[in-house]
Amino acid sequence: MDGEERYDYFLDAVVEERELWILVNGDNQFLKIVSEEDGVGYLPVWPAEDFAADYAGPSGDLSPPKAISLPDFFKKWGVPGLSRDGLEVGVFPGADSELWITQPEELKQDLQEVLSDLSDPGYTRKFPPLSDTVSSTSSLRSFRATPLRCPVAWLP
Repeated sequence: MDGEERYDYFLDAVVEERELWILVNGDNQFLKIVSEEDGVGYLPVWPAEDFAADYAGPSGDLSPPKAISLPDFFKKWGVPGLSRDGLEVGVFPGADSELWITQPEELKQDLQEVLSDLSDPGYTRKFPPLSDTVSSTSSLRSFRATPLRCPVAWLP
């Protein structure tokens, strides 16, 4: 999948599960990546624990991925905090160098749009249910990225 397809998949999966996943260290500080190309700081997020763990690889610095509920992301943790800190969101980093980076408020709006679409009887998912996708390690390998290729900072 390219960056845009991963973004759409992320929206569907996060709305289905009502949570997103981040990487944290042993001190419960979240991972922030700074792009070497343009200096943009972003919080990488994933639609499932397995994708986040696979991205991190066997790093000894990381705790198991942490789930953030969608309500917490909307109301206190993600959108207000990231906006205040001037961070963007890197949605579903994968194996290629293409990454969808967006403002926290824009991600919130897109997630809310998918939530409202669910009430439409004619709505059909763009991608298969998450449980069909992350059931085997081989499906995760196609999303594997070189862990932490950019300068990393741990923020409280």
